Amino acid sequence: MQGQPAVETAYESYPEVAWSHGLEVAETQHSPDNPPPAVQAQTSQDAYYHPHPSAKDIQQQYFDNSTYAVAANETSAIAKGRPPRRKWIIGFSVLFLVLVGAVVGGAVGGTRKHKTGGEAISLQTQAPSSSIASASRTQSSQPTSTPSSASVCKSTFCQRTLSAVAWSSSSNKRMFVFGFGQDKRIYYKSGNGDTWDANWSKLSDGLFTSPPTAFSWGTDRIDVFAVGLDGSMWTIAYNGTRNPAWDASWTSLGGSFVKLPAISSWGENRYDLFGIEPAASGGNMTHKAWGGGEGWRWDPNWGTFENAYFDETPSVVSWGKDRIDMIGIGRHKILMNAWSTNGWGTWWQVGDGWFHTPVLTSRAEKLLNIWALDGSNALHHKFYNGNQNPEWNDWEALGGNFTSDVAVLVSSTNRVDIFGLDSSGNLVNQYWTSSGTNTWMKQWDSLNGTFNSAPVVTLFDGKAAIYAVGTDDEIYHHVTVCQLTDCIWQKNVTWVSLGEPKA
Repeated sequence: MQGQPAVETAYESYPEVAWSHGLEVAETQHSPDNPPPAVQAQTSQDAYYHPHPSAKDIQQQYFDNSTYAVAANETSAIAKGRPPRRKWIIGFSVLFLVLVGAVVGGAVGGTRKHKTGGEAISLQTQAPSSSIASASRTQSSQPTSTPSSASVCKSTFCQRTLSAVAWSSSSNKRMFVFGFGQDKRIYYKSGNGDTWDANWSKLSDGLFTSPPTAFSWGTDRIDVFAVGLDGSMWTIAYNGTRNPAWDASWTSLGGSFVKLPAISSWGENRYDLFGIEPAASGGNMTHKAWGGGEGWRWDPNWGTFENAYFDETPSVVSWGKDRIDMIGIGRHKILMNAWSTNGWGTWWQVGDGWFHTPVLTSRAEKLLNIWALDGSNALHHKFYNGNQNPEWNDWEALGGNFTSDVAVLVSSTNRVDIFGLDSSGNLVNQYWTSSGTNTWMKQWDSLNGTFNSAPVVTLFDGKAAIYAVGTDDEIYHHVTVCQLTDCIWQKNVTWVSLGEPKA
């Protein structure tokens, strides 16, 4: 259906619940090159309205399920006629104050510990506050060293709110960054490595409940995806060989979703799109392809993965034609699946006791890397090599203390860079290169910036192009000064403000 997402201006703002379900896991040990038998897909076209917080509050939507469970139990007690916990707490507090008042001339000192039977588990690690650099509002100057407000990521684990793509040939170099405006619309800016658009441009009209997810399978081609107010998936395309380059309007892909979409491509004119249904629609993960059996158009229906329930949208990657690998997290278990010409298999477990969305990357055919955060928000890495035995290496600890999802840039088979926000909201980096020691640097270096969102990074002209939301809600950008093949990061990088995404 060609058209526009809903455009009403009145909306309610409340956080999303990260729905968690049981997950059936294959007992048989499998690997990406030995997937289980294919499973049948079903379809779902349920409609679901899901409001979304404003851009400044977007990070607050992700909170611990145990907090929701405590609130639900309290509500249930009231519904069943039992007095709410608050009343007896107030009564006990009054009695306690009376007894204290009766002790004339007494002094109370020291520290009192308080235990609760339903205390929510916190996944955050607080760090002492420190002087942090704020980002400049100019388009070309370095951030000042004046202390600014602390990153919201110190109290709320930050996820991605931006998306970026780039391509670079000798005659065509372009970078695009996409932001989620406070008006719930999607905006973009583009640059060529030397200059940027003067203003943000709105991608047609419509209101959305998720930040954008942009993907490019080649020069002069971009497809952007987002969840609309009606809960369905919407897309809009850019083709630099036509005029105008952008589609005139968004196209609905149907479905019903509550999370950011995930997307992969194994080549020109091929997309595989994944999303998670709301609990009311089954909570399953669903899939739709462009350039598959339906030719150069989208599949008419969404295929449903049965018994695949995840806390967040899985991470997907393709190392070549007719190949997709996927990982997701459900109840702290990392699960994996693969698609080949034999179809999808069932899920098998590759890790337990993990938190937040894992990241899956590939440096070449039959080479996979998993990146995951443990309960202390330290990063770990697991490597798959289909050409060796055993195929899976053990988990390797890379340290750190993160308050955001990590962004991983694979620039070649010989170079991997990782970015994330530390416990103070500062952007840090570590990299691996096959040259020299052929190991990780084992040290997280600060890149001189404090931010309110997980970073996103793309490869542009052989360099890393990094984006993140500053503490002033403006988008900041940096491109490395050297080619990543032989680049050692500068510790005091220059951040360029692109302004706030708005009309």
